[in-house]
Amino acid sequence: MTTSIIEPVRRLVPRPLKRAVKDVMLDLTFRRAVRQIRDVAPGATPTRETLNELIVGWGNEGFAAQVDYLEEVSRHAAKTPGPILECGSGLTTIVLGLLAGLLTPAQPAELSRANARSTTRRFIEGFMAGLMDAAPQHRGRSGR
Repeated sequence: MTTSIIEPVRRLVPRPLKRAVKDVMLDLTFRRAVRQIRDVAPGATPTRETLNELIVGWGNEGFAAQVDYLEEVSRHAAKTPGPILECGSGLTTIVLGLLAGLLTPAQPAELSRANARSTTRRFIEGFMAGLMDAAPQHRGRSGR
């Protein structure tokens, strides 16, 4: 019964408005997951639920790293005592950057889903340049 009432109303809402609402919801989901990953204790890993939220919020589920892979990357990052060479181009880069403490609290605000697509290349280039500059001194948040 509810479906029969919602469907005519749904048809009345313009497609651009539906897309805008969906984009806002995905961005909120992405930002929440980024904050949760950033706040993970040193040596710990994000929950599967948080990683799933990150994937959903990223909005490219068909091509994004899947939860099992992100979980494994996180697990290895948590126990690796030295630098990590990461050659991804999206979620794995973000997860590792957050877990390593290389992204400050102000930077994840810039990691909105909306601008991530257009700035991924610049982000990765800057991230890698930062890693190269910081590699000899930086041992992650846990002092490893």
